Amino acid sequence: MASLVMLRNCARVSPFLRSGLIRSSCVLIKSLPAATSSNQKSEEFVAKNKALKRPMSPHLLIYKWEFHAMLSGSHRLTGFLMTIATTTFALCALGLPENLEHYVNIVKSFELPRPFIFTCKALLAFPVTYHGINGIRHLCWDMGKGFEWSTLIKTGSVVAVSAVASAIALAYYF
Repeated sequence: MASLVMLRNCARVSPFLRSGLIRSSCVLIKSLPAATSSNQKSEEFVAKNKALKRPMSPHLLIYKWEFHAMLSGSHRLTGFLMTIATTTFALCALGLPENLEHYVNIVKSFELPRPFIFTCKALLAFPVTYHGINGIRHLCWDMGKGFEWSTLIKTGSVVAVSAVASAIALAYYF
């Protein structure tokens, strides 16, 4: 009875049903009672795990850290850190009284050793290069390519090596 009422309401609203493009006998809404409730399944799952003395949710540190998992986590981390750094830099640029050249001259007046400056530049460049190169890898995954285990390892190694090399090149160039 309820399905007939729904069908009549749909026929009033839908021009397809009114115009005869879809026969009303083709549209049938049927509801079935659930076999078991999700609450009952959940209780059975919890009881089974208690009997086996398993924790409710295993801690991440019990798993072996795979290379591709570390790369995925570091991709997220570099994205987060660059967002925080960019936001902080922008807010500082708005709030500080002097322009950027003034603060660069202050850092130059410290007369820091060149290897230290080079290392700092490379460390600042690495998240940008890594996130950009690994982002290309993620775009390839979005196209459905590179999911084979050997390809994951190869592309991950290429990403890591090329990110370090490009960060060093940027630090040397600038």
